[in-house]
Amino acid sequence: MPSSFCYSELHTGDLTRAKAFYSELFGWKFEDLPVPGMQYAMVHTGGEQGSGAMNDADVPPMWLTYINVDNVIEATARAAKLGAKVLTTKTEVKDMGWFAVIDDPTGARLALWEPVKK
Repeated sequence: MPSSFCYSELHTGDLTRAKAFYSELFGWKFEDLPVPGMQYAMVHTGGEQGSGAMNDADVPPMWLTYINVDNVIEATARAAKLGAKVLTTKTEVKDMGWFAVIDDPTGARLALWEPVKK
């Protein structure tokens, strides 16, 4: 559904430590995925919303929230027109969809997600 939260992704410089913390705190399970050039894991929380975690030393540690959109290019352009700073333009996630990352006018970071239409 457009404009609904659909995914949360942990960005951290120490994925091993983060996985241990969230496993102990919440009982979450992590499934390492073979993603070229990075450490990435799916997070199994027992809930319906998907989550992931990645080793990413390029940004401060944070949880990045993804929001569904019908068209990532149009949504990114509209966000920029409304005062957002575009950090990442349309980027493909093979066979899944496309995302862009923005900071809203207050500096809050979020990702826009356009899934592949099936």
